[in-house]
Amino acid sequence: MALRKILTRDFVLGFFAQLAFSSVFFILIPTIPIYLQQLGTTEAGIGVLVGALSVSSLVLRPFIGRALLKGGEKNFMWEWGRWFLRCITHSVGNGPILPKTRFMLDVLTPN
Repeated sequence: MALRKILTRDFVLGFFAQLAFSSVFFILIPTIPIYLQQLGTTEAGIGVLVGALSVSSLVLRPFIGRALLKGGEKNFMWEWGRWFLRCITHSVGNGPILPKTRFMLDVLTPN
């Protein structure tokens, strides 16, 4: 009886959207060091970048949780989905969208 109340259309769509976003993120985690190594980044630099990604994920969770409570989960997911698509379409021809990312790669990549 309770199962029927949980499996609503919004729940199923939210589940698959979260599955898609999470799978893309976790598929990229093992490829980032390979990509950085091909760019010539040192092992220490790769460790710093992957560690920064992990730490930033933990630090941002409380703020994202508050934003979800304030603005609603559906709006939040749509907005970040649009941001994600903008980043992907921009980076296809232009490289990283964030200047800090380019700066970190330039600093950690030997000439």
